[in-house]
Amino acid sequence: TYTEQNPTVIYNTEGLYDAKLAIQNAQGSDMIDYLGAVKVGGTCPVWNIGIDESLNLNAINMSFYGYYGGTNWLDMYAFAERYEKPAVKSEVSAVDIYFYDTKTVISPVDITVSIRNEKEGLPGDVLATVSMSTDDLVNNPSTWLPTTFTFSTPIDIEEAFYIVVEGFPNRTDDGTYQDDQVVMGAIKRDANSTKQSTVYHYGPDYDNPGAGDVWLKNADENVSFAIAPRLTY
Repeated sequence: TYTEQNPTVIYNTEGLYDAKLAIQNAQGSDMIDYLGAVKVGGTCPVWNIGIDESLNLNAINMSFYGYYGGTNWLDMYAFAERYEKPAVKSEVSAVDIYFYDTKTVISPVDITVSIRNEKEGLPGDVLATVSMSTDDLVNNPSTWLPTTFTFSTPIDIEEAFYIVVEGFPNRTDDGTYQDDQVVMGAIKRDANSTKQSTVYHYGPDYDNPGAGDVWLKNADENVSFAIAPRLTY
């Protein structure tokens, strides 16, 4: 119990804690309970998508060119989501990815997830990777259950970092004329949103053909992928 302003509280055991605020002056008193107000330690998913946005997850369809954040015919080989520097030193042990579709038309392929540091405002060195067959990916847009990619060893995080997803197939079955369709869920905001794009893609810079394949931030659309690294602190 504290009566001074801005108290400091030390918790000895991780968990979810309630808080209670009592207010009193010459006009009377009141008490407010905040249930589950303080999360101390443990593991929790980190999102760039707000709770109010999560019901609008969808695939970002580029029509004839496929999907942004998945199978495409624009030679975008990898996609990345950026996360801000955590408030305290943390670990990332796994990544939850919410797939909109996981269809392959010929044979399964491996999707690879890596965690990378930041270099000059772009995805940098690979700190850890993990791969999973498309046969094992979870996809059900009616329930939006995640596929969990678990690293063999948790990765220490003290700065901004990226989760990179690559290996999306783009094949066509010659017999059925069906295309691969492996796509992550995403949120695409309107141009007036105060939330900014947090995604990047790796591929050709069509504005600078001589540059080869490079990382580019998607500054044209206000997008975030349904990717949630599990942060332990």
